[in-house]
Amino acid sequence: MEDDERIPDGCDDLTVVNPDLGSTSIPLKGFRAIKPGYVYLDRYTVRDELGKGSMGVVYRCYDEVSGIDVALKAIPPELSRDTEEMEGIRGNFQLVHRLHHPGIANANTLEKDQETGDYFLIMECVDGANLLAHYKSRGYHPSLTMVLPVLRQIAEALDYAHGQNIIHRDIKPSNVQITTEGVVKILDFGLAQQIQSSILRIAGAEDSKGGTPYFMAPEQWKGQFQDAATDQYAFAILAYQLVAGKCPFQSPDLMVLREMVLNEKPPKPESLSEEEWKVLRKAMEKERIDRYSSCTELVENLENASKVSSSSRAQVLDGQSGPGRQATRPKVPRKTWLKRKYRPPSRELGTRRMLVGVFLFPVLACGIAGASALSWGQMYADARSQKSAYVAARQSAIDAVKARDWEGAWHFSNKALETGVRDTHDALKLQMVINKAASPRAGTTRVVHLAEEVDLELVWIPAGTYLQGSFFSGHYDEEPAHKVMIPRGFWVGKYEITQVQYAGVTGQHPSQHIGNRHPVDSISWKEADAFARAISKEGLSFRLPTEAEWEYACRAGRQAPYYFGSSRSGLNRYANYADASNTSPLIDWRDTLHSDGFNGTAPAGSFKPNAWGLYDMAGNVAEWCDDLYHRYQFSPSLDKSTGKDHVARGGSWASAPAYCRSASRQEFRSVDASLGTTGFRVVLDGEQGDTPFARPLLPDILNE
Repeated sequence: MEDDERIPDGCDDLTVVNPDLGSTSIPLKGFRAIKPGYVYLDRYTVRDELGKGSMGVVYRCYDEVSGIDVALKAIPPELSRDTEEMEGIRGNFQLVHRLHHPGIANANTLEKDQETGDYFLIMECVDGANLLAHYKSRGYHPSLTMVLPVLRQIAEALDYAHGQNIIHRDIKPSNVQITTEGVVKILDFGLAQQIQSSILRIAGAEDSKGGTPYFMAPEQWKGQFQDAATDQYAFAILAYQLVAGKCPFQSPDLMVLREMVLNEKPPKPESLSEEEWKVLRKAMEKERIDRYSSCTELVENLENASKVSSSSRAQVLDGQSGPGRQATRPKVPRKTWLKRKYRPPSRELGTRRMLVGVFLFPVLACGIAGASALSWGQMYADARSQKSAYVAARQSAIDAVKARDWEGAWHFSNKALETGVRDTHDALKLQMVINKAASPRAGTTRVVHLAEEVDLELVWIPAGTYLQGSFFSGHYDEEPAHKVMIPRGFWVGKYEITQVQYAGVTGQHPSQHIGNRHPVDSISWKEADAFARAISKEGLSFRLPTEAEWEYACRAGRQAPYYFGSSRSGLNRYANYADASNTSPLIDWRDTLHSDGFNGTAPAGSFKPNAWGLYDMAGNVAEWCDDLYHRYQFSPSLDKSTGKDHVARGGSWASAPAYCRSASRQEFRSVDASLGTTGFRVVLDGEQGDTPFARPLLPDILNE
């Protein structure tokens, strides 16, 4: 996977699907780069940097006194200088320091630099890899049977800590290390969440409960009492992620994610049996009291369910449907009908009736066979006639294109489709070529009057084909990449619908970020769809774009991750995304190297367009699509999907770079969902009356 395709530092999942939002963490700026060889506290010599985030920097250091490697976490200076918060961390450390278990990394000591006043947490240095790196290196999602030994070690360590009345509050794959000997170690027990909550309070955040959103239990989201069941919930999410490759609930927007965790039922992973899923789902119940009494009980039930499922699978393979029971379709010896014993007909039938049956049966059999032969013959003749009609209509359409008779070309191409041939792909390809030949050039603009002093500028998107989705492993809902045909060109808004346009048509001002030229935000799918219908008039049919149309228009002929190239390094020139200008506490990640000056949305057209002249396709506000969310592997050939949830495309002012890629998707469970990060643009279906440019365009299909 290329670096520019990765979700930014802090992601915490197996397939780089879920960003580790770190709750509402606020990065602090007190860290300074430390090179190898630097000596802390006249004792700890830095070897290398193990990790870095908003909660602190962790170094591998050599302890000159003990002669061993240790992990040194530099606590942020802002926190080190807060006496009250450090007092709380010191008390938490005293509790965690008492934990001595082979599955928990030791917290050795908490030290203070008397010269600078900075605090450092000295911990056991665990060689190996965290769960993410461990399974990513193998290139596949493990089965439940494979991860059960790891889960048991984690469960035993958690139950030990819970027995000491200590909870972790931030269980996730990146906080679980697997040593080279296969021993599982839980990192940052109790302290990472304490440090995170303290930093949030110092920064003035309203929500300082800490945790990683994708693994937070409902009681954490509500700010309610937390206990061992809270860790059990996160442990169940961790197990779910290992076998499914993703978390059950996911959204880049914290408000949406919170609603999903509190109100939605988690979907069943495809790799789990019903028995296994029933066990795991219990540990993910919304109420703490409905979960297991311990994490070990959860693992034991998973082990039993796994044994039952494995036994059932083996019985199915052996032709049995259950213990001691014969399958519903037992194996039958070949030609058993030859061994059947002849039984004379019942005397009640009578000799005469029997003779009539003997002579009548061959006649009826011949009649049925004859009718069947006639039926198959008729079907074959119809198929040949259908094929001939299609070939004739297709050739007439091609001749019309060569003569620049667009009306005739469309007539015959539609006639070809109406013949009902089974291979409609060729017929659609013909229409695509005709549409491309008869249409304006890509990027041609036109203006449509919407209301008094309100106009809408549109850009022509030509017919064509492209590969939809991602081309690398890592984004589960963007795979597999598949070829999609856009058989007809269309007009699409050059900009996202602005606030002045929305108000001019509806008279409403719903946006959170005010500005006439700014895109309208806080719009639900239902409201966006109603706007498109409101501006439709005789001869002009507006709608929201399909997902396939949106991505096709966004890519503008390029297959790179971003429509401007493969590297995200130039994103600041093309998109309004989460950079140093954004001060919202809900943003977990910021590009601190760039600042565009917009704390929220930006006026339409403030950044560079794509190759077809469309602005803000990568940022500003995420845009609603007309069709419903679906997994590509279930319907990869359709350009308008079917499902139950709506989808928005493109990043927003609050998005990290990974969500600004052309293939990125966001699923929404409600047509009434309206957020400060969602808006839309509209599509005008292509009109056949458009005057084509006179240019030689004879693709291969026309030269056959």
